[in-house]
Order: sequence, then C-alpha cells, then structure tokens
Amino acid sequence: MQGNPRIVELLAVYKSVNNLDLYVVFEILESDVNSVIRANILMDVHKRYIVWQLLCGLKYLHSRKLIHRDLKPSNLLINSDSTVKLCDFGLARTFAEGDICQTVMTEYVSTRWYRSPELIIGSNHYNEGVDMWAVGCIVAELYSTRPLFPGTSTLDQMERVVAFTGMPSKSDIASMHSEFAETMIANLTNTHPPVTLKQKLPNADDTTIDFIAKCLVFNPEHRMNVQDALEHPFVAQFHNPAEEQGCDEPLKTSLSDNKRYTVKDYRNKIYKNLLTKLGNEEAKPMDKVPLTR
Repeated sequence: MQGNPRIVELLAVYKSVNNLDLYVVFEILESDVNSVIRANILMDVHKRYIVWQLLCGLKYLHSRKLIHRDLKPSNLLINSDSTVKLCDFGLARTFAEGDICQTVMTEYVSTRWYRSPELIIGSNHYNEGVDMWAVGCIVAELYSTRPLFPGTSTLDQMERVVAFTGMPSKSDIASMHSEFAETMIANLTNTHPPVTLKQKLPNADDTTIDFIAKCLVFNPEHRMNVQDALEHPFVAQFHNPAEEQGCDEPLKTSLSDNKRYTVKDYRNKIYKNLLTKLGNEEAKPMDKVPLTR
C-alpha cells in the first residue's frame, strides 16, 4: 500500500539486537482527528474534506480486498492543512475469499463505539460494510463533538445501536450470520430511549443527516458502500474520480488471515520479507533504535 496519499507511509522496519522485537517506523503527522474534534475548531468544509479523504483511502483498501476494522477518529492522522491519512492497521483483514471475511473479531482492550452490529454480535461473516458503519459514526462525531454510541459494554453498545436503528427484522438478524444474534437481540432491555440523528445533530443539514443514515443501517446488505459514499452530495464539492482511485490487484498476505499464528511466526515472516525486499545489508538489526514517547 506504499505510495497511496491517504494511507500513512511505512518508512522502515528494523529488527532489534535481541531478535525478539521489530521496530516499525511510520511518517509523523501533526495530530489526529480525535484531538481536532475535541478542540472544536473545524468548519463544515473541513469536516467534509476530512470525510472525503477517509473515503478515498477506504476505496483503495476495499478495492484491494482489505477491511480496516478499527476505524475511529484517533486512527485518522491529520496535518494543519487538513491532510488526512489512515493509520493503525493492526486489526485489518483481507476478504478476498468469497468476498466475505471469515476471521473472528479479536477481542482487544479498546473502544467498541465504532463497531458495526455484526461485529458487536461477534459474527465471523462480514465484509467492508463494517468500515462504512464506522464512517457513519465518525461523521456524526465530527458534527456533535462526542461519540454517537458510547456503549459501556457489548450489550449496552447493542442497546444504543438498536435505540437508533429500531428493532431489527428477521431478515436483518439473518444478515448477521450468527447463531447468537437472535438471542442477543431478544435479551435487550431497551434501557435507552429511541433517538434520531436530528435529535443528536440538530445543526446538521439534511445532506449530512442522509449521508450518516445511509452508513448506519443495521443490515449490512443495505448499507451504503464506499463508491456510493464518494458520489453522495455530502462530499460533492470534493468529488473527483481522478483522485479516488482503487486497485485491481487484491492484497496478498504472506500468512493467511483465516489462521492464527504465534508471535514468533509473524515476526520471522516479516523479517524474511525484509531480507527479500531490502537485502541482507539493509535489513541488519540496529544497534540502537531511537524511541519517542
């Protein structure tokens, strides 16, 4: 993915002298979108430009059959000129086989606030729609300056989602492809009152509301895809097909995403790739690796 202007650039990878660690060096940007949202300094045009750049990056990822799976404001780096780049691909997965990702979502200590219903339920049958749900959450946060679904647990997260989307139909539940979906939905306590986007975002115009609503559809089969999002009036002032390029070649990973390997396996494979691409001399371990806090 090197060279794409919407994705953070990988500058170097170094093997440490202890043969246990790898140091990955990326380009640095001035801030991230989460910090900018909290500062409440963005004009409407900035918000739309940020979203357009996010969509450009996603179009490239999705065209290469790659799902980010952890989109959130803090994973969007930004400079003072409003240039945005996607970062943190630690949970990214390929979905080239049958256009469906079959990898179970890894539990990790991080926010669930941007997870789509199918990921909240724990389905192992999903596609790039999970990223589009996150886009809707991010856009809503750009306009409200606070998370749209700040759940305190998995169940509370789903309750907040359903309070917004309404109770899913049988076909919606079936679209989750999870044996636990119906049980989980049935056990919701409805502690959160129904809420609309207009209530959450009283100052947002109809175009903004429509864009978010088309991203935040419970059924992933009916959710807006990235190409439709790029053609939506919400980002019309920036829409330029020449700058919204995809790639016809799916990303090929050295190790299958449908199998879990040991840390040692991943480390050895990465270093082997380094040796292949850089040659032995350039890939030698560093005596000292500078770290920033």
